[in-house]
Amino acid sequence: MKHNLLVLLITIASFSCKAQTSVLWGTTAFGGGRNGVIFNYNLSTHIMQTAYKFIDSTGYRSYTSLIKASNGLLYGTTPQSGNYDNGTIFSYNPTNSILKVLTSFPNGGIAGSSTGRLPQSALVQVSDSILLATTAGGGSLSYGTIISCNLLNDSIEYAYNFNSDVSSPDGSLYLANNGLLYGIASSGNIYSYNFNSHACIDVSTFPNFRPEGDLVETSGGTLYGISILGGSSNKGLIFKYDINGHTVANIHSFDTTSGCYGVYGWLSPGLLLLGDTIIYGVTPLGGLNHSGVLFSYSIPTDQYKVLHDFGFGSDGSFPVAPPTKASDGLLYGTTQTGGANGFGTLYSFAPITFTETVLHHFDSIDGLGPESKLLEIIDTATSIPAILPAPKLQISPNPSTGEFIIQLPGTQGDYPVEVYNTLGQKVEQLTLTKTQNTLNLTGQSAGIYFVEVQTETGKATGKIMVVK
Repeated sequence: MKHNLLVLLITIASFSCKAQTSVLWGTTAFGGGRNGVIFNYNLSTHIMQTAYKFIDSTGYRSYTSLIKASNGLLYGTTPQSGNYDNGTIFSYNPTNSILKVLTSFPNGGIAGSSTGRLPQSALVQVSDSILLATTAGGGSLSYGTIISCNLLNDSIEYAYNFNSDVSSPDGSLYLANNGLLYGIASSGNIYSYNFNSHACIDVSTFPNFRPEGDLVETSGGTLYGISILGGSSNKGLIFKYDINGHTVANIHSFDTTSGCYGVYGWLSPGLLLLGDTIIYGVTPLGGLNHSGVLFSYSIPTDQYKVLHDFGFGSDGSFPVAPPTKASDGLLYGTTQTGGANGFGTLYSFAPITFTETVLHHFDSIDGLGPESKLLEIIDTATSIPAILPAPKLQISPNPSTGEFIIQLPGTQGDYPVEVYNTLGQKVEQLTLTKTQNTLNLTGQSAGIYFVEVQTETGKATGKIMVVK
């Protein structure tokens, strides 16, 4: 009997492992006809697939990252084409391979419509039903906008008009631990945006830098980013911004030997932050082959290290987007050019052995010139009927000034609720009942919190934002 039980447990464990599928999703700027593609790469089977080929009406040159929203769909932007060649916002259903254009940004001269034009950022989810993005142009003041996408009805609305002080946002919005969103503008600013009050503030100006791309944040409230100009060699730099102290510092200057940047159109760099200790990134230029490098930067030791020089043989060259750390512990990324066909590569890098491996060589058929950061999606579905999913947690309003209604549709009984801040500290606990389903966090600081509800079938989780 014990032997049979052991065999059953091993069989279930083996089946569960096999049932987990990890897939990388990304886009190419060109190829697949002309306008670029959405692709996916299966980390188990090592099969590359072209999921969708863009056409003029759906978009051109997508180079921002895809995101997976809470409804299970993928969302992205293109800076060009659509009905008016001013870019699009789209959703893509990975289950049925259907792409839906949510908006084609209209004409209207330099100003365009109130929603803006030329989106050059990825979307970010700020509540259960709202995504935000920025446009580099258009709006009532012609300096770009922040726009919102409602997941309930796919509507696109204006949220904020940029002005001459902070203009032409470059890169995606980052939702920080304090509940505010931060971004970079081409005018040389870091700005903050309050989703609740719609207040946008210039928090720091770079007189001799050109910051571009996306930001990352440590748990202590320090943002890190890249400037493609400035530094001791004027080849770009890594900077940090202290949210609490409102100070900016250059922590590493790039150079031609260890990797560098330069003025390059449509470039949207970024960094990968692991914990509060290590930063990974790429430079498109410099290095031993003048084809870019993959680097790491240790925050505790202030040490910059070149991990890989691109451009050897059939290796890729000119990497643009930062790598993604996948569930297998490896880093994955793309190069815009190089490889066997000269159209870019998809690569992996093992941090332990310092080994870079080219996994795919892009061509004109399956897309060429990838520029976006990769998105990993893990499918853990199994066919074991005895294992039931935890009920879906519904929280409203979200964001809120502190009071939230928690609901578990289709469930009966009382359940314990625990709330944690971004540091992993428990800040509140209560029992969810039919008559008591209000969570009160009015005494907590503004920021992101995580809700956990333990039920008979598992743990239901949710993310909430307190705004002041």
